[in-house]
Amino acid sequence: MSAPAMKRLLGKELTEAWRDPGMWLINLVLPAALMLLMGYGMQMFAHRVPLAVVDANPSGATQSFLSALRNTDYFTLRGYPDFPAARRAVQDGRTFGVVWLRGDFARRLQLGQHPEIGVFVNATDANHARISEGYLTLAWHAWVEQYLGDHGQKFQPPVESATLLWYNPTLSSQRYYIPGAVVLIMTVVGTLSALLLMAREWEHGGMKLLRASGAKLRQVFLAKLLTAFLSTYAGLLVCVALAAWLFHAAPVGGWLPVLGFSALLLLALNAMGLLISAGTRNQESALQISLLVTFLPAFILSGFVFAIYSMPAAIRPFTDLIAARFGMHGLLTLFDAGHIGTVLWWNGVGLVLLTLVFLLPAMRNALRRSRS
Repeated sequence: MSAPAMKRLLGKELTEAWRDPGMWLINLVLPAALMLLMGYGMQMFAHRVPLAVVDANPSGATQSFLSALRNTDYFTLRGYPDFPAARRAVQDGRTFGVVWLRGDFARRLQLGQHPEIGVFVNATDANHARISEGYLTLAWHAWVEQYLGDHGQKFQPPVESATLLWYNPTLSSQRYYIPGAVVLIMTVVGTLSALLLMAREWEHGGMKLLRASGAKLRQVFLAKLLTAFLSTYAGLLVCVALAAWLFHAAPVGGWLPVLGFSALLLLALNAMGLLISAGTRNQESALQISLLVTFLPAFILSGFVFAIYSMPAAIRPFTDLIAARFGMHGLLTLFDAGHIGTVLWWNGVGLVLLTLVFLLPAMRNALRRSRS
C-alpha cells in the first residue's frame, strides 16, 4: 500500500472515530468523570476524623489543648463523661478513636512535667489508624511546646530530630495522588479505546473487507494504533487540564515533558488493547478481559498504593509487565522531582519495550485469525 493509500486509511479510521459517540464517551467524558471522582474522592490523609474526648478533670490547660485540635481540619471532637462511654462510641462506629485526658493533666503541666494523654484508635483500618495517630502525636507535641513557651518554660524533648523533606516539602498528598490518578485513568481509557476500535472490526467483518481492499495487516494495525493514540491523547489533555485547573497540581519538570512521557505510556496501553482484541471474538469478551488486566493490576502492582520494594520477591517481577508501573514512576518523578534523566530514560525504555511486547503478538494473532 502506497503512502497516499495509507493516508486515506488513517483518514477513514479518524473519521469513524470522530463520528462514533462511544469514542467521545470513552475518550473525553469518561476521563473527566473519573478524574473528578478520584481527585475529590481519593484522600490519602486524615480529614475530619471523629474522635471521642474524655476530660477527666476539666481545666484551662485541657480546654486549650482541645481547642487546638478543634481548630484543625483533621479532627472533629465529641465529649463523653467517661472512658467506657467513649469506648462504646468507637464500638458502635460513631467515633474513630478516643483521646483521654487524665486527671493529673493540669497538675503535671504546672510542675513542669511532661503530661501524658491516652490515645486509642480503631485499627480495623490500619493505614487510617496510623495516619490519625501520627496527626494526633504531632498536634500534641506542637501544643505542649507552645503552651510551655507561653508560660515561660522550655519544652526539652529527650531526643531532637532534624527532618529534611525532599521533593515534596509541604507533604501535599495531591502531588502524589493526582498524577497517580492520571495514570490509572489513562490505563483504563487507553486500553478500552484501542480494543473497541479493533474488536468492532472483527465483530462486524470489517477486517476482512480491509484485507480484501489490498491493505496489509501491519498498515491496518498502524492506522488503528494511531487513531487510538490520538483519541486517547485528547482524554489525557482533559485529565491534565483538570489536574492543573481544579487540583492545582503543577509538575516541577514542566508540562511538556509530562505530555511527552505520557505519549509513551499511551502507546503501550493502546498496544495492549490491540492485543486483547486480537485474542477475542467480540467486544463483550474484550471488555471483560480488559477490566481484569488493566485497572486492578495497575492499582495493585504499579506502586501507587503498595510499594513495589515491599512486595514479595516472587511478585515483584510481574510489575515489569504493567505499563502503569513505568508510567507511575515517570510521572511522579516529573511532578515531584523534575528532570531526573536516568529515571525517565529507564521507564521510557520499559514502555517502548512493552509496546513491542504487546504489539507483535497482537499482529501475529490477527494474521492467524484473518487467514482462518
